[in-house]
Amino acid sequence: MKDSEAFEREDRYIVIKRKHLSEEQATAIDQTLEMYDVAQVPLAVVVEGDWPEYETVWKMIEGRVTGIASQPAQMAPDGLAAELAVLDAKATPGPWYRLDPPWISGDVETTIMAESPDPHVARFICDFDFAGMFEEDDGKKSECPDADADLILALRNSLPAIIASLSASNDSNAMRDALTLARNRLQALAVRAPFNSAEGFDASRWADEATEALNTP
Repeated sequence: MKDSEAFEREDRYIVIKRKHLSEEQATAIDQTLEMYDVAQVPLAVVVEGDWPEYETVWKMIEGRVTGIASQPAQMAPDGLAAELAVLDAKATPGPWYRLDPPWISGDVETTIMAESPDPHVARFICDFDFAGMFEEDDGKKSECPDADADLILALRNSLPAIIASLSASNDSNAMRDALTLARNRLQALAVRAPFNSAEGFDASRWADEATEALNTP
C-alpha cells in the first residue's frame, strides 16, 4: 500500500465466541462448516472491541500495512496496570538495591541486587560492569551507570504504588462515567415528567447534584 493511500478497517472475518454457544449450536455450526467445506483460519488472535489493547493492535496493523511507523496508541490506565502487575508478579520481588562502597571499589561499575543490600546474602539481578565483554572501550558502555541503576531501582521499587495509582485512576474514571450516565438519564426523566410534578422536581434536583459532583475535583 502506498503511503498516500488511507488505511481502511475492513470487515473480513466472522467471529463467534464459544462461550456464547450452546453445545447444540456449536455442533450445528461445525457440521455446517464441514458440509459446505468452508475454509477456516487455522490460527488467529482475537482482540475484542472493549479490551484496552484494541486500538493499539489496530495501530500496529496500520503501521505494517502502510509501511509508516506510527506512534503506539497510549494504553488505557487499566490495561497498563494489568500489564505491569503481570510483569511484577513474574519478576524477582522488590525491593532491589544498588551495590555501593565499601562492597565495590571506585573503578568498578555498580550491580543491582534483591532481597538484601548485603552482597553476601543478596540475590544477583544484573550489573553494569561490561569490562569482560569488550576488549576495548568503544563507547558502548553506559556513560552514567549509577544514574541508570538509580532509575531502574526507583521504577522497580515504586512499581506497586504505580500499579495502585493506575488502578485508582481507572476506578475514578469508571465512577465519573457512571455518574455522567446517571445525570443524563435524570435530566431526560425531568424533561419527560409532567409539568410541576414531584417526579420532575426530584429528577432535576438529583441531576443538579450529579453535575455538582462531576464538577468537584
